[in-house]
Amino acid sequence: MSVPLLIMLLALSSIVPLTALSYFITVKHSENLERLERQRLSERSESLSANIDRDIEALITLGRAMSSSPSLSVGDLSEFHREARLAIRQTGLNIILVDTEMQQLVNTRVNFGATLPKTSAPEFAIAAMQTGEPTVSGIFVGRIAKTLVFNVNV
Repeated sequence: MSVPLLIMLLALSSIVPLTALSYFITVKHSENLERLERQRLSERSESLSANIDRDIEALITLGRAMSSSPSLSVGDLSEFHREARLAIRQTGLNIILVDTEMQQLVNTRVNFGATLPKTSAPEFAIAAMQTGEPTVSGIFVGRIAKTLVFNVNV
């Protein structure tokens, strides 16, 4: 064998294992990064889910408190509207009161006495009325809000 051929074989014999080692390290590093990213995303989604659950529980508590309002028990919807607006001021929330026909009677998004439509997600309100248990709707476009909303029905 010639000297140049031997040098080339020697160079290849050192480059091939180093290339394979580099490839193996790169693949393992990539797999570890992907595993860590999946773990991070899983932790974030669990945290977000827990936050949403806490927010919904707070909305259910607010709904239960508002449903026991003395003004509501005597049928004073104007006073109930005032109380509801006070309860949610500076929160960005909205309180809607519907009757058994799903007609909105009070909607804090508008002034009391404004003409109101039927609720946009009646199936969830009906379920809450029938079972006595809170329900949470999916996301939909509200008829008055004209934006994406969801309802917590108590």
